[in-house]
Amino acid sequence: MAGQSVSLRAAALSGSDPTFDQITWGQSSLSASGTTMTLQTLSVHVVDPRQYPSSCWEFWEQRTGGTGTFTTNWSAATLASGTDADGIWTTSFYLPSTADGTWSLATAVECSDAGARPTFQISSAPTFTVTGHHQPRISWGYVPKPVPLANPYVTIKGRITDADTGAGLPGLTIGRAEDTYCLNGIGDGSTRLEHLATTNSNGYFAIASSRDNPMYLQCLGVYGTPRNNPDGFAVFVWFAETWFHYVPGVSAAPASSQVPHGTLDQVNGAVIGTTHCPIDLQRLHGATAWRRVNTGYVRTSGRFTLTAQPPSVGRFIYRGYYPARCLTGPQLQDAASSKPFTITGT
Repeated sequence: MAGQSVSLRAAALSGSDPTFDQITWGQSSLSASGTTMTLQTLSVHVVDPRQYPSSCWEFWEQRTGGTGTFTTNWSAATLASGTDADGIWTTSFYLPSTADGTWSLATAVECSDAGARPTFQISSAPTFTVTGHHQPRISWGYVPKPVPLANPYVTIKGRITDADTGAGLPGLTIGRAEDTYCLNGIGDGSTRLEHLATTNSNGYFAIASSRDNPMYLQCLGVYGTPRNNPDGFAVFVWFAETWFHYVPGVSAAPASSQVPHGTLDQVNGAVIGTTHCPIDLQRLHGATAWRRVNTGYVRTSGRFTLTAQPPSVGRFIYRGYYPARCLTGPQLQDAASSKPFTITGT
């Protein structure tokens, strides 16, 4: 919709809110293939009647329809003419083949205030279309699964294929990172995928093991060409964020391997991966049935203390058991138990 302008007003809570009109895209239709990016430009007239007009705007675009997997884009704008109170703001950004669909300006975000970041919704903006050919499709998994918190080293494996032909895509750069390295650093484009791999001739990849922090968000991305938008921020053909599935590590041992039956024996242990949660002592009944005989809590140190009481003369098998009911984070989902140990009642 090159050269076409539409006058709009942001969804405003009061008459003093900024307005956004004369929204113009550089091209009404674009085409992208594989991992090669295509450039789009945007111009927006902003009137900001507030006492302190914003000196920084980000514009967010949203995709509808199409076959792409890339749904949202944003870029930082610069003041091209006029003033902060009444001026023309422009930006440009790359879109990948996975942006296939119809795009429109959806939101303006004030970025000069790093704390509040006021957001203004925009409706009925002009649209443009992206046609994507040979879009990369990613399949991936990780091992081990679940990841033991006692040894949280994870390897990601998968394949990148051509959506048009089904063939593997060779020579693509794919990487992973965690926590803040997953995100665009405001102002410096500091997104970094720290562990990189290249797809082989059939599109397969394996990203080497790395020690992960179980409390961190994980991300995986495929770089396109070029790697950065004109505003300096990283651009990806494909990007995903997820939580890994972890299981805590539990250890437990009795103070004495044998005690007079009916008396208490102290059991000491530790949990790797969480604190301030219940921990059970279980005793084996028959060949497979574990029954709870005592409950305590994991201390801040990660350690716990329970008591066992052999009910009669003989050999009894116990274990420490960490129940799943306390695992609140999406990255911690499994219950876990220590290795069984014996206490003999004399």
